[in-house]
Amino acid sequence: MPMGKWFVFVTFGVFAVAAIVLVGTTVQGGPDAPPAGFVVLWLGVLAWNAYWWLFRIVSELRLDGDYLWWSTPLRSGHIPLRDLVEIRPQRFATNVEVFKIRGAPSVVVLATKGLQEFTAEIAARRPDLPIRFGWQARLAERMPGWSRLKR
Repeated sequence: MPMGKWFVFVTFGVFAVAAIVLVGTTVQGGPDAPPAGFVVLWLGVLAWNAYWWLFRIVSELRLDGDYLWWSTPLRSGHIPLRDLVEIRPQRFATNVEVFKIRGAPSVVVLATKGLQEFTAEIAARRPDLPIRFGWQARLAERMPGWSRLKR
């Protein structure tokens, strides 16, 4: 993940403080208080994004033997490569790759420069595995900048 896990924590810290201020201001009332509907919407969006960015979107992938290790800011795990079903773009976000796993929730990864090289290493170990990339993932490989792949 660009800028690392700490950036996610800082971002959600700022938005959580804003949520606390919004709730406090709304409860106190007054002419400058935001509407309750806006605060409910803010809290819903904050919860939705916290779920995805803290628990689902993977910030680090690693291959170790025949295992794929992954971690999000608040979760981590590993799976045997034999349990990978496919790697494909997410339906409505082609800058996100989904690592579909047999019998477990998918691993969701932002497509950054270096991901195709990483999946090539998986393909070398699992030539039968279907791997597709969305147009934004292919574009990320051509963009200037550093590869996120580390050895």
